[in-house]
Amino acid sequence: MDDPDCSVGEIRFSLFYQKDRLSIIIFRAQKLDPSINEAMVRIYLVQPGRRVLKKKTSVKPVIDHCVDFSESIFINISQSKLQKSNIRLSFVAIDYQNTNSVGHVTIGPRTSGKELGHWQRLLLPHDRPIMMSHYIKPKIRTQKRD
Repeated sequence: MDDPDCSVGEIRFSLFYQKDRLSIIIFRAQKLDPSINEAMVRIYLVQPGRRVLKKKTSVKPVIDHCVDFSESIFINISQSKLQKSNIRLSFVAIDYQNTNSVGHVTIGPRTSGKELGHWQRLLLPHDRPIMMSHYIKPKIRTQKRD
């Protein structure tokens, strides 16, 4: 998604893959809703039909619509499995011990636009992480039917 008007903020992170190890560094989320006081990021590794791994950052305070994470997540995964996987970063607002996923970014082979570009660059041989900012796509809420 490349439309800032349809997002709930931006998140900057880097990806690096080398020797069966995926490194994800979550740097910062910004342009967040002013009602969010604390936040974290949940990282999911999703393979066709199932979520195979879940990790998360620590909870951090949101100051001036921004939150600095500067946290690294490491996942051991073969290149053949990685090529079939999506990485989903879910942005979670924390409010008095309640957690609320407000949006996400998905990077992987079945995405498009900037997200697909980040994924494709990850799979090329590199000697340093690939850092990009992505708009956080809002979570779609379903209404209950009577």
